[in-house]
Amino acid sequence: MTYADRFRAALDLVARAAEALERRGLKPPVVVGGAAAEIYSGGEIASSDFDLVTAHQLELLGELRQLGFTWQVGNVDRMVVHPTLGYVVEVVSPWLMDGRADSARVRRFEIGRGLAVDVIGVEDLIADRMGQAFSRPFGGPPITDRRNQALRLFQIASGIAPGLDAAYLDRRIREETVNSASLETLQRWNDDDRDHQAR
Repeated sequence: MTYADRFRAALDLVARAAEALERRGLKPPVVVGGAAAEIYSGGEIASSDFDLVTAHQLELLGELRQLGFTWQVGNVDRMVVHPTLGYVVEVVSPWLMDGRADSARVRRFEIGRGLAVDVIGVEDLIADRMGQAFSRPFGGPPITDRRNQALRLFQIASGIAPGLDAAYLDRRIREETVNSASLETLQRWNDDDRDHQAR
């Protein structure tokens, strides 16, 4: 994995805060959103912040403040920022995807130096990116960067043994896009992408 130096430094701090929660007997946070996409893609997809899910919001933010983060003005109950790295860490919810995601699919990533982070399951992350891609009001084409992230994550995850749970991924895409898309949509994009690269 070849993360940018700033992302790697921020990721290490998030992992250290998660480890501190575990030492206190609390469940560690789960990385979601763009930072999760950056982790799964090994740095290919870049993120500018960290979205975390935890039921221990104040405890987590307290641990991050001890590691050099400061309160984000106007959001002191859910968000901190690192003054030199520039990364914002936000607690976005106490539940994964508002309870729609399967917490048993959360994956632990060992990031080196004895540190690890828990990351949302890849199927739920792809479905989240699909939901955002199809979030344009009044229809319209999918939002390009979210479409591309969903497609790239699908391509990466398809090559990881034992691979994706196709039935679960299809259901979650349908849920997140309110039936505007499905696994078939993603597979069609993948076929189009392969055809384009073959030209």
